[in-house]
Amino acid sequence: MDLRSVKSNIIKVSMIGISLLVLAYFIILEIIVLYEAGLVNIVTSIKDLEILSSLLLSLFTATISSLLSMLLIIPLGYLYMKDNRKVNRLSDGIFSSINSVPPIVLGLSILILFGKHYLGGFFSSVGMKILFTKFAIVIAQVAVVLPMGYVEFSNCLRNVDDKYILTAKGYGADDLFIYMRIILPEIFQSIKSIVLLMWAKAIGHFGAVVMVVGVTSFKTEVLPSTVFLNISCGDLDKSLAAGAIMIIISNIISILMLKGRRSK
Repeated sequence: MDLRSVKSNIIKVSMIGISLLVLAYFIILEIIVLYEAGLVNIVTSIKDLEILSSLLLSLFTATISSLLSMLLIIPLGYLYMKDNRKVNRLSDGIFSSINSVPPIVLGLSILILFGKHYLGGFFSSVGMKILFTKFAIVIAQVAVVLPMGYVEFSNCLRNVDDKYILTAKGYGADDLFIYMRIILPEIFQSIKSIVLLMWAKAIGHFGAVVMVVGVTSFKTEVLPSTVFLNISCGDLDKSLAAGAIMIIISNIISILMLKGRRSK
C-alpha cells in the first residue's frame, strides 16, 4: 500500500469518525433531557396546571401562526412565479435578511412598532391592546417563522417542472389558474411539510415572544417560557419536564415530515 492510499484511508476514517461524534453529540443532547426528566416526572407534569396551560397556549399559538404564515406565503409565491427578477431578488433579499436577524431583535422591533408611539397608539384609540396579549405571541411567531417558510416555499417553486407550466400556457391558461390549479397541487406535500416545520419552529420559539409578552404565568407563558422561568426559580424538575415535552413534540413533527417526504 502506497503513501497516497494510506493518507486517503486516514482521511476517510477521520471523516467517518467526526461524523459519528457529531451525530452522537446531538443525540445525547436530546436523550439527556429525557433521561434527567424521567418518564414519571414527564407524565405527572402534564397534570401540573402551569405546564398544562403553557402547553395548550403553545399548541394554539403555533397552530395559528403557522397556518397564518402559509396563508401569507401563498400570495408571495404567486408574486414570485410572475418571474420578475427585480421583485424576486428584493423578496429573497428581505427574507434572507430577516432570517439572519436574531429573534430577540425582531421582538424588539415588534415591541417598538406596536408601542404607543407607532401602531400601538392607533390600536389603543380603538380600544385594542396588542402587546402583552396572546395576539402578540402570534405576531412574534409569524415574524420568525414566515421568512423561513418563504425560503422553503420559493425553493419548492424553483423545482416545479416547467413542462406543466408550458403545457398549461399552450392551452391558454393564465398565471393565476396555473398557480392555483397546477403548481400548488403539485407541491402540496411540500406545503404540508413547510407548515409542520413552521409549527415546530413556532412552538419552540422564545426570543421574540418574551420581548412582546414577557412571562406571565397562566396568561402569556408558553413552553419555552416555562423552561426559562422555572430554571430561573431553581425548579429543575419542572423545567426538565417542559423541555422533555418539547423534545417529544419536535421528534413527532420530524417523523411526520420524513413520512411526507417519502410519500412524494
